[in-house]
Amino acid sequence: MTLSRCWLLLLLLLGAAPVWANTPATAAVELHHYDTKSIARLNSGDSDGSADIDTNLLLFKALADAPPVREMPLARTDWMMAQGLPVCSLNRVKNKTRDAKFLFSLPVNFYLGYQLYQHANTDPLPASLLNGKNQIRSLKQLMQHYPHNQIVIPKAYSFGDALDQAVAEIPARQITAISTSHYYQHFVAMFEAGRADFILLYPTEIQAHLQMTPALQVRHYPLAQAQQYTTGHLMCADTLQTREFVRRVDTALRKLYRDPLFVEANSRTLAAAEAAQIRRAIRAQAAAK
Repeated sequence: MTLSRCWLLLLLLLGAAPVWANTPATAAVELHHYDTKSIARLNSGDSDGSADIDTNLLLFKALADAPPVREMPLARTDWMMAQGLPVCSLNRVKNKTRDAKFLFSLPVNFYLGYQLYQHANTDPLPASLLNGKNQIRSLKQLMQHYPHNQIVIPKAYSFGDALDQAVAEIPARQITAISTSHYYQHFVAMFEAGRADFILLYPTEIQAHLQMTPALQVRHYPLAQAQQYTTGHLMCADTLQTREFVRRVDTALRKLYRDPLFVEANSRTLAAAEAAQIRRAIRAQAAAK
């Protein structure tokens, strides 16, 4: 092969290289989320008063050059990250399996631990299913007590290690699994329509929903198998681009933890005692090295 042909081949190969290979590290990162309405608000900067939206908007503002959020089903996002593509996903819960494979930012969202909700027009749970703190002892025991009832669970979702294990012990026939890129709307709507008897939600999520649909009356129980509070993070593939992006995100978050607007965004829909728990969790994170 002549020298001129070698140069031509080299130029063609460079031209065929992925675009992200020739771009700055932070510009190459893709941000993914699964919920259509949330993505529209995040990309337009339109606050809705919820912790999920407003905490991320504050983070994007602090970064100044965050990429737009792309709509993508969770399973597709996780597959892309497993392939080593420079992808990050919003509001993801850290567990041991994920932590072994992916990068995580510092917490972006602070939630009170998951609680179980049931329709208020049904009978309360019997005392035999509760411990001294009025917590449900075991999800498995709960569903055994109600063998004909259904609990709605989203696929490709984690509640954290302990609660993931508790959910795994529920008989499959009693789980209504939601698998769709718009699953959050379907997830809550199925419960609201009476097609599921129980649902697991963060208190901040259900409070935001109840403000929009006051006709929905619920009863709630904390879970002995759930953590006192849970955090949501950016979860990313481990690449040069995402490492640099997560470094910048963490720098921004360390400042946001001391910003009253960020603290308020994480706690505004909660009752006073619950909001105080979240404020303490954020202060603890701010003090951590």
